[in-house]
Amino acid sequence: MVIAVSTPVSVTRRVAGRLGLVLMMTVLLVAPFAALEWFNSTDGPQDFPGLLFAFMSVHAALIASSFAPAVVQLWSGCRLRALNRLHWTGVAFGVALLWLYIGVVVDQAACFMGIPNCD
Repeated sequence: MVIAVSTPVSVTRRVAGRLGLVLMMTVLLVAPFAALEWFNSTDGPQDFPGLLFAFMSVHAALIASSFAPAVVQLWSGCRLRALNRLHWTGVAFGVALLWLYIGVVVDQAACFMGIPNCD
């Protein structure tokens, strides 16, 4: 009989891996729109909507955090049937947040493309 013992180093690596996954997904969700806004802005960089991108970053981090446990479980070789209710709850919450995030992106799409008076 083998007993698995978590050492502080293994726990730290696991947490760091999940944080890295969350940060990577956050950057992938926000950076393209920030770049579009930066390069297509007609008013220059002084009117960059920092509050919008702060909101989008927090929203994207919540999306990534809700998907991360299920993604890590699937990457470890498990099948979809091996995911428990907590994983599926996180996926459902992530899908709902993703729906809201898409709504914000669609609403702000004209601003990202540099159209004046977009709001």
